[in-house]
Amino acid sequence: MGSSREMQQDTSLKLMGFLLTLAIILILVGLGLRTMFATVDDAAYASMDAVKTAFAERNNAVHVYWINNGKRKTQYLDVSEIGGAGIRIAYEMSETGWPRDARIVTKGVATHGGTPCERIMEMVVPGRSAEVIQKMSSKIFNYEKGCVFIINEDKLKYSFQSGDLSLTDLMPERNEKNIYFK
Repeated sequence: MGSSREMQQDTSLKLMGFLLTLAIILILVGLGLRTMFATVDDAAYASMDAVKTAFAERNNAVHVYWINNGKRKTQYLDVSEIGGAGIRIAYEMSETGWPRDARIVTKGVATHGGTPCERIMEMVVPGRSAEVIQKMSSKIFNYEKGCVFIINEDKLKYSFQSGDLSLTDLMPERNEKNIYFK
């Protein structure tokens, strides 16, 4: 009988050891995930900042093209080969020379976006535009004076009148924890 009791105690100790080990592993995984999510937030912000930079570069190039062509009074600007893409694009311009809509007019190349703001974003990320627009299409808003793009927890606002871009973090509490982008 003594050996049966020892076996029960041995089994109980093994079970307790297993449960303790499992608890420690779960705690470590939880701490690791918590650290990783902060890094994911930083990466998402850096990605959105890169989209903002690409957006600004494309729109500035179109604006400069508009200025160099005599600030046409026309509402449309036909642009070929900006950035060496070999694609012809017709931009609808604001009175101040900033794009308010865009359409690809090259034969065999489709414009994917359904709204002016989607089409403008398509000109910014032409290689992956359908994928990018699909991911954020429910969070692209047109308003009378520009566009608002929301990706993850970041908002990019674009003005048709001045070409201004502003990037806003929609999670202000993240700014307190974010060690990379203050």
